[in-house]
Amino acid sequence: MNKGIGKYVTLESNLMKFDDDESREEMITYLKDELVEILGSDKTKKTLVIGLGNWNITSDALGPKSVSKTLVTRHIFKNYNKDYDDDFTEVSALSPGVMGITGLETSETVKS
Repeated sequence: MNKGIGKYVTLESNLMKFDDDESREEMITYLKDELVEILGSDKTKKTLVIGLGNWNITSDALGPKSVSKTLVTRHIFKNYNKDYDDDFTEVSALSPGVMGITGLETSETVKS
């Protein structure tokens, strides 16, 4: 697939067809379990969430919508000069848009 070294996770489920609380909670649990496996329990780990996609096109808006629902905490860690917290980890988020909107390659934006 010519992808760089890393861990790639794809979640697929028939539950996504249903718009009910039980199905939604089950999908959230699957995603949470994958994130815990990737991130581990290191409280000093920093996470950057990148919401790829075009927020103007419904079928491509999952990334930006996910970022808008992400609890970002980096500013709190910086303001209180904390390295770790018992309840939260340091999370930053960016929804850089797509080249058709910004004129920039998303990878260029993320790298900078």
